[in-house]
Amino acid sequence: MKLNKLLFTDDDPDIINLILLCLEDSEFIVETCLSGQETLNKIPIFKPDLILLDVSMPRMDGIMTLKSMQEDKNLESIPVVFLTANSGEKEIKKLLDLGAVDVIVKPFQPFEIAERISEIWKNKIIPGSE
Repeated sequence: MKLNKLLFTDDDPDIINLILLCLEDSEFIVETCLSGQETLNKIPIFKPDLILLDVSMPRMDGIMTLKSMQEDKNLESIPVVFLTANSGEKEIKKLLDLGAVDVIVKPFQPFEIAERISEIWKNKIIPGSE
């Protein structure tokens, strides 16, 4: 069975630890980053199949990170799921319109992370997840 690689970025170590706990029994190998720039640096090394990306981070937020990925032919095809504290319909639509494959709103239930990511994978929303 192929193990899938997930890169998770959030500037809050407590959220990182919670996500790692949520995904410990999933089909994903998980690497973490604390910033958008660290994410861009780690992608070529880790080669993730999916990125879970916090929207609100200092210096380079999730939107800036996604836009930088979209400008790079080597990174533009990597699917991104945003994690955000903003549950407004306009904000979620904006994130999806920017190219996210899904948006998970904080606070979330711990079981929700693994289930949502697995659903994205099973439904083949992600290219190459067959």
